[in-house]
Amino acid sequence: MGRIILRQARLDNMKNEFINNISHELRTPLSILRTSNEALLNFGAAEDADTRNRYLGINAGIINEMDTSLERMMGVMLNSDVNRKATFRYVDTEKLVNSIVSRYTLDTSANIATDLENGPAEINTDPYMMTIILNNLVDNAIKYSSPDPRIVIKTTVRRKGWELIVKDNGRGIPAVHLPYIFDKFYRVPSGDLHEVKGYGIGLAYVDELVKKLYGRIDVNSRPGYGTSFHLKFKNHGSH
Repeated sequence: MGRIILRQARLDNMKNEFINNISHELRTPLSILRTSNEALLNFGAAEDADTRNRYLGINAGIINEMDTSLERMMGVMLNSDVNRKATFRYVDTEKLVNSIVSRYTLDTSANIATDLENGPAEINTDPYMMTIILNNLVDNAIKYSSPDPRIVIKTTVRRKGWELIVKDNGRGIPAVHLPYIFDKFYRVPSGDLHEVKGYGIGLAYVDELVKKLYGRIDVNSRPGYGTSFHLKFKNHGSH
């Protein structure tokens, strides 16, 4: 009984932090949107085409980011993608990885290197789920690797499956937290609750989707030396 009470108390604390994180993360982009709209409406920014387009571009980027974050959050909370059956088809590793790299190198200062050990190769996977997995892992790597994120995405295709590694040069994760990082709502504590944005659900999401793709995910990390996520997938049909 004592263990059940302690577990429930821990879950309640994580949910409270989850709510605090949502409030903080939504408040910041909404404040930027408000300021941008005020400039367009009240301070003549709309009269100059270049200035107007710049503000509208900022607004569009913020809205897209909020939409993506909320979709990811609700996907985990409602298990919408976890309950969705994987749709396997052959995907080119180079196109898959480069689509992620181009997005983050456009929006951030991250240095993302790729290592396609077999060169461009085909893998049998669900491209929608794999894109979510890669987005979450790269997004985490950038958040925890500032101010100079250096990330490596490596793929290795083998006869009976394939492997994916996402490695960063970030702050690393203390060993005491590693057993829990795939738990829903769990976030590694830091000095500032809001130092790093996020809901504490991304890795739980990744773990569930990896299982849907007949894979497993492991993590190696040391404080001050970065983190490496190693994913192994069996070929669909050989599980």
